[in-house]
Amino acid sequence: MDSATLVVVILAVLLVGGYAVGGVLNARRAQMLAAGLREALAGPDGPARVRRLGRSVIRIEGERPVRGTGRVIATVLMAPREALLVWVLWALQGRGDLLDIKAELDRPPVGVGLLADPRHRTGRAGLSAAVAAGGTRGDAGAAGLAVVAYDAEGTTTMSRLAASAAQVGDVVLLELRGAQPRLTLLVSLRHAPASLPSLRPALQRLVDQVSREG
Repeated sequence: MDSATLVVVILAVLLVGGYAVGGVLNARRAQMLAAGLREALAGPDGPARVRRLGRSVIRIEGERPVRGTGRVIATVLMAPREALLVWVLWALQGRGDLLDIKAELDRPPVGVGLLADPRHRTGRAGLSAAVAAGGTRGDAGAAGLAVVAYDAEGTTTMSRLAASAAQVGDVVLLELRGAQPRLTLLVSLRHAPASLPSLRPALQRLVDQVSREG
């Protein structure tokens, strides 16, 4: 066997082995995340509903999991662990599993705006879109994060939320909307335990902090 063939064989073994091992790791991680989210988003009317959308996406829906919310939908985009080279690239870029939470609020929030990490592609896109829509960009007072206010109270409100949101994971984007009141939170879970023990209390703190009566 010449050297070129040997290299091809080694690469093939690494890719096939990486796909198998990565698939097992992703399945275990997904199962733990789904269990943690199902518990965190359980409401007074029963447990949250869990759905798998393909191999890399989990969707969990809960009704009134914390005070001040209606329906809360959490979507997890799993890191591509089956593709070894892509996963390594993600890790080098500081990326991991992404958790996207959309929570209906019972009442309009005090201040509306967007908080985002400009070092993340999604964060940059959110900031640019918010400014283009007429928002005012400012400093969130938190390491690496920027804020765009949609009204006079937006900067103060969004900056206050940074610490609570960071307890869930690395904040990529946090947005508050007043029309059809909603809180959107996008975080990277690369440093978060799969059981997500801090999610429910952090979500409650976020809702309390933006409530007009909280």
